[in-house]
Amino acid sequence: MNEKKYQSRIAELEALLEEKSARIANYSSIGNTKSWKLGLDWKVYEDLRLRATKSSALRAPNIGELYGEASQTFFRVDDPCRTDNLADLANADQRISNCAALGIPADFNSDYDSATLEGAFRTSLIATYLKDRKEFPFQDNPEVFYQYAGTAGESDRQGVFTINYSRGDWEASWKTRYLERSSLYDNQELARNPNPSNRMELPSYAVTDVTAGYNFANGVSLTVGIDNLFNRALPTGTGSIDGAYDNIGRFGYVTVAYKM
Repeated sequence: MNEKKYQSRIAELEALLEEKSARIANYSSIGNTKSWKLGLDWKVYEDLRLRATKSSALRAPNIGELYGEASQTFFRVDDPCRTDNLADLANADQRISNCAALGIPADFNSDYDSATLEGAFRTSLIATYLKDRKEFPFQDNPEVFYQYAGTAGESDRQGVFTINYSRGDWEASWKTRYLERSSLYDNQELARNPNPSNRMELPSYAVTDVTAGYNFANGVSLTVGIDNLFNRALPTGTGSIDGAYDNIGRFGYVTVAYKM
């Protein structure tokens, strides 16, 4: 290769290496982001071409990713002492000895659905925080508003905790609903009179419901339930906003259902 041709190839390569791109973006949700790409596409000679690319890119999260509820993923664990997994080994003697030393039976191959149906628990906790619940009486003056978050009937912290248990055809549940203490007066009422009463708020409140039931083989199910198990009384002063509270007291019921 002569000097002139060599210099031409070097210049071509340098030009190709300079082919690059970059982007800087600003999103209201995640702030500043940077994306870039560096590419090489070099035809060394007629029958040989080299191509390479290195880049970094991202996208803004979508609505579901930004505001969807938290979730979790559980990975499966392959027990090394299961006979199915032992069979995958070319020589399983050492592992069989180790598993036996741990007291694991030689025919152990459980898929972990308990053969004695010891039962299954399911739990859930749903909690909410109400930051603002404003009402604007004058649309042209947003500085004046009624703040109802944290007032009676609009408790700023609420939650529901549930436990369900099932075993065979039996099932039972426990549900507790909680309301944080709340003010009897909104911000405008307190601005006019900071001390309107000797009772300024409703106390924290919790009420529990329980059920127990049985599912018969013929499709009939029988459920016995008690709402407000501990007969929690209405807080004094609830008045017209007692819809957020249990105004009946302890209440029992029986439900019979049939599934076709």
